[in-house]
This record gives sequence, structure tokens and C-alpha cells, in this order.
Amino acid sequence: MALQGVISFAENGTSNFPKTSEDKVREKLRFLLQTYKGTIPDDLQYGTLLEDLVFAPIDIGLQLSAENEVRTAVATYMPEVTIESVIVTDRSQAGLLRFEVVYSLARGPEEPLQFEVTSSV
Repeated sequence: MALQGVISFAENGTSNFPKTSEDKVREKLRFLLQTYKGTIPDDLQYGTLLEDLVFAPIDIGLQLSAENEVRTAVATYMPEVTIESVIVTDRSQAGLLRFEVVYSLARGPEEPLQFEVTSSV
């Protein structure tokens, strides 16, 4: 089944590029993973503690902690998404940690999601 794009409008009334359901899933996933747990007043468990890992040494402990944070958040808030892998990809500058999350939906694998987490300190 082909998915059709939907045209959305920004708050200023201009149209954005069409959003497919895959785009919406990616945006929702990125928002979930980049939201610091405890910052959404209506649901203090929403989000992750990935930001707490920004200054941790890059080792197996960091990898396991990141994977646990991602899998737990996604299982709770986006059960339609299956996490295939979580990879800490880079720390090219202080206070920045890059991740790659490979995920799939019931209909098949998606392009990997790459995102950054920075320290708010």
C-alpha cells in the first residue's frame, strides 16, 4: 500500500513540504528521544535521560545505557516502532553526543534516524 503525502501549513500560513506517515513517525521519534525526562508537566516519564550521558566516557556502559533509554521510551510511547539498534556514533565536540537509531515499523525497516543530544548545562 502506498502512503500519500499530506500538505501541512506552518503557523505563519505558508505550506511546508508534504509530510508522509514515515516523516511523522520520524518526527515523533526524534521528539521523544530528544525530550529530557521530567520536562513534560502532564507526563513526567515522557522522554529519555540521554542528556545525562553526554559527558560519560564512551564505552560499553554508555552504549548499554543509551540503548536502554531508547528502547524503554519507545516501548512505552511508540509501541508500533521496533528498535533494531542504537549506536553512539560520535562525540566530535564537548557537550555533544550523536546517536544513530535503526528502527522498523510493522510494514518494514525505515531509514536510520540520526540525532544529537547536547547538554543544557
